[in-house]
Amino acid sequence: MKKIVRSLVVVAMACLVGVMAGCGGGGGSTSASDTPAGSGNKLTLSVEAAPAGTMIGGIQGTITLPEGFSVLTKETSQEVLSESFSASGNATSSLTSAAFTKATRTLKFGVVNASGFSGGEFATLSVQTPAGASVNAADFALSENQVFDIAGKPLNLAITKK
Repeated sequence: MKKIVRSLVVVAMACLVGVMAGCGGGGGSTSASDTPAGSGNKLTLSVEAAPAGTMIGGIQGTITLPEGFSVLTKETSQEVLSESFSASGNATSSLTSAAFTKATRTLKFGVVNASGFSGGEFATLSVQTPAGASVNAADFALSENQVFDIAGKPLNLAITKK
């Protein structure tokens, strides 16, 4: 029974991630005048370690970018390109999805891992910066963050950015 519940939770989280990425209607790609994403234009997300015997199965949240910053999306949608938002660190094998709303500079993201991971770095966001600007983690706001264990139970773990 526990395996069935766990499987259903993982499927539900995967569907949520798919819905977030499926948002349509405008975002568009970043203009050529912006600085392309490089190693200096990355925001790394980490999560506190899960309690002993617990594995993190899913994380979702929202990142608000500073004025003038953007993220590369598929041509006419809000779906963020996989090279712009990807699983990293302890969650490298996780599934990710993200949608970027240009008008509000918000990126909604989801990371799902059926096997789970213990915590630490879980995602990297490559951003497009205005000319002369650089990524400063303090300028990005995190909100609506939720962390779940592999059984779908909420975990009270903090997410940090650097």
